[in-house]
Amino acid sequence: MFFWEGLAHDLLPIGKSGLKALSNEQVITALKGNVKEAELYMFPRVEPAPGMTKEQKQELMRKSQEQWYAGPSGLMVIHPVARDRVSQVSLRRSSPPISCSCC
Repeated sequence: MFFWEGLAHDLLPIGKSGLKALSNEQVITALKGNVKEAELYMFPRVEPAPGMTKEQKQELMRKSQEQWYAGPSGLMVIHPVARDRVSQVSLRRSSPPISCSCC
């Protein structure tokens, strides 16, 4: 099993996938100004307005698909308000430690 994990990590793109930093200050500033709730956001995303006809919804979906294929597209988990450091540390300490008491 260990051999396979090492092989998979080195030869397959699994070892190169992960989190990337978003370093563009303009994007971060735009997010701060427009995102008010902590959520999982999908973009581009269009929401049908109440009372739209079937044809209007179909046109909206067509435009949405064009935006999706033109890019960029993706998912983002956003917390618009930073949590303070004390609550983060207390959250980590509130869970019981994993231990094994073998007697």
